[in-house]
Amino acid sequence: MRKKAVVLGLGMSGKSAMNFLKNKGYEVLGVDKENENQTMDFSHISLVVKSPGLLLTHPLVEAASAKNLIVDEIELGAKELMRRGKTLIAITGTNGKTTTTFLVAHILNVAGKKALACGNIGLPLTSVSYDADIYVVEISSFQLMFLKGELFDGGVLLNISHNHLDWHTNFTEYVEAKWSLVKRLKKGAPFFVSELLFHSHASSRISLLPKMEERVESLLSLVYREEGSKILKPEGENYRAAFALSSLFNISQDDFIKGCKTFKAPPHRMEVCENKKGVIGIDDSSATTIDAVLYSLDRIEKPVFLIVGGVHKGGDFKKWRDLFSQKVKKVFLIGSAAPLIQKALEGSVPIEVCNTLDRAVFEAEQRALEGDIILLSPGCSSFDEFKDYRQRGERFKKLILKEVMP
Repeated sequence: MRKKAVVLGLGMSGKSAMNFLKNKGYEVLGVDKENENQTMDFSHISLVVKSPGLLLTHPLVEAASAKNLIVDEIELGAKELMRRGKTLIAITGTNGKTTTTFLVAHILNVAGKKALACGNIGLPLTSVSYDADIYVVEISSFQLMFLKGELFDGGVLLNISHNHLDWHTNFTEYVEAKWSLVKRLKKGAPFFVSELLFHSHASSRISLLPKMEERVESLLSLVYREEGSKILKPEGENYRAAFALSSLFNISQDDFIKGCKTFKAPPHRMEVCENKKGVIGIDDSSATTIDAVLYSLDRIEKPVFLIVGGVHKGGDFKKWRDLFSQKVKKVFLIGSAAPLIQKALEGSVPIEVCNTLDRAVFEAEQRALEGDIILLSPGCSSFDEFKDYRQRGERFKKLILKEVMP
């Protein structure tokens, strides 16, 4: 008799898991996550795959968890890759994990290795081709919650700050999910963390991100300037993580520098564009947390017109007050979080409530002169106005470049 599996949530990873399991001979039932009231008898089910965004309180998730049936899509794919003798590297963190995942894979490929970026970046592990040797996997806290076993040959935890408190029970649960990556590493596999995390979580399994040699550091700084990035400072933490992971594969310094020089960051991550008026737009729509906004502002050399807001994901907007007072000319508020942000920032920086992105860009443009920067770094999710952060970022760029009118 064929084994039976259930996939909860039919998004990208859910559909991928369905196809994977069918190819493995399973009889698979897919369930749309919107069906909150559905009940199901799991007595004859071998495993249940839960889509990452599905809440733990969903009745079917609770029922499957009670029977210890839930397997994450990442785990399915990782075990298949292990069976095929592949190397897996895991990257997680609140901010910077997508860029770092792509950066590491790019550096390895430049050095002649066969590497593939995958996971929570839009390429499920159950959909990857098997012609690479090294799989660089981005993992979210949602996915880490249900991962089991020793799956990875190395890992990095970049940073932790308030995020996804609309999904996790509390911040402690979120932190524990991030740190659980260390339990998913094979015996003896290196696990790198930043200095702040290293001192907060003593363990013999944890290594401090190594400092790059002075030659590499100075060459990277030079590369950044040569590439014309006079607006942004380099992302030191991402480079250090990439340096640590690529060093595991004996990558030369020259290949590392070449990889960094030729790397193009994914869209909507401090993506710079400039219109005919000479106004510079920076699309940082992927910045959906409070700390991500601070991180992005810190990379910009001069004060900006800043657009923030959307759907609040948790955390205290008062954390923005000090840096905004130094680096923001005016804040334009959008989305359902606008009243909360306005109250938190009152008295620290000029504020204008615009509600929509179109209106915010229009108002910012009215004040911007040649060389001024309009930064979209929302610190919130996009679901009150857009399908996702990508759609929000694309709309912002089109508005800046006058490809559409507000």
